[in-house]
Amino acid sequence: MTKKEKSSQTDPKIRRQRQVLFGGGLFLLGLLLIISFVSYSLNWKEDYSSLESFFDRSVPAKNILSKVGALVSHLFIYQGVGFASLLFPYLLCLSGFKLFFDRNTEKILSNWSWGISHIIWLTIFLGYLFPSDPIYCGIVGYELNLFLKTYVGEIGVLAILIFFFMCFIVIQLKWTPENIHLWWGKLWNKKNKTENLNENFGESVSLNSTPNEEEKSKPEVFKNSEEKIKKKLFENYSLKTDELVMEVQ
Repeated sequence: MTKKEKSSQTDPKIRRQRQVLFGGGLFLLGLLLIISFVSYSLNWKEDYSSLESFFDRSVPAKNILSKVGALVSHLFIYQGVGFASLLFPYLLCLSGFKLFFDRNTEKILSNWSWGISHIIWLTIFLGYLFPSDPIYCGIVGYELNLFLKTYVGEIGVLAILIFFFMCFIVIQLKWTPENIHLWWGKLWNKKNKTENLNENFGESVSLNSTPNEEEKSKPEVFKNSEEKIKKKLFENYSLKTDELVMEVQ
């Protein structure tokens, strides 16, 4: 290995450039997959029929990303895990965003592990709700539901779904009964504080209404006092003029 190759692998600038390019590529790929999956979910019957003539240019596909988008969406949604496959592009966008901006890159692996577990749970859940329509859960979810119902029945499948949902809440979100109780108490205290503030504000408004009446009566008092002052000044002025006249005489 030459010195240039060693320096390129150890240089932080070059690593950062590769990280930015790789993150940007993942983010764009995730956006394209989201667009393709949403388009396929709206026009999946037309896209499914166009796949039989994939190499025939005269047969168009209604997918926004054309035949490639229809093929990829068909593999992920119909033959895969159904609408739960929308979590795949979400994970790609999240990973690309973290790599591009260099934020919490150490949590990318844990995000993917939790995301894959969510995908498995969601495809089984959709297959349990819509057993006769494989577009929601895909062939994978349909087959998993048939397998589980064969051995544990519908009640057993429901119990498994509830248990793993509790695992997600407790382990990932860290929601325990104590934390939920504290959260509810804080929410209730905030509600009481807002109600008390509204009551105090209403009382202050009612108290401020009485001085307004006094302020309305203030101009009349000022008018009366001004008239009295004018009368006194006029009397004093008249007395002084009389005194001056007497002195002149």
